[in-house]
Amino acid sequence: MRRLRLVLGTELSAKNKIQAIGSLAVPVLKYSFGIVNWHQEVQKLDWKTRKLLTIHGQHHPKADVDSLYPYGKIIIIIIIIIIIIIIIIIIIIIIIIITIIIIIIIIIIIIIIIIWR
Repeated sequence: MRRLRLVLGTELSAKNKIQAIGSLAVPVLKYSFGIVNWHQEVQKLDWKTRKLLTIHGQHHPKADVDSLYPYGKIIIIIIIIIIIIIIIIIIIIIIIIITIIIIIIIIIIIIIIIIWR
C-alpha cells in the first residue's frame, strides 16, 4: 500500500500512474502469492486499492466494480461450456455403448435362430 500511495501522490498522468503501479506495487504482491494464503486478504486489498484510487481521482466512486474484473465472468462461462461439452460427450458415449449392446443382442438372437433350425 505504501508504494501505491507514493505512485498516486506523483504528478504523473493517469496512464503513467497505472503503469507505475503495475511495475512497482504489483510485483511486491506477486512475490508472495504462492506462499501466503491470500483468500480474505485479497478482498481487503482490493477495497483499499479502489479507495486510494478514488481519493486520488483515478477511479470514480460510483464506478461498477464488476467491470474491473471481466475475466472472472469469462472464466466461469468457459468452465460452464466445457462442462456442457463433457456432458454431451458422455451422453454420446452412452448412446454408442447402448447401440453396440443392442447390435450384439440382435446378433446373438440371429445366431440362436440359425442354430435351432
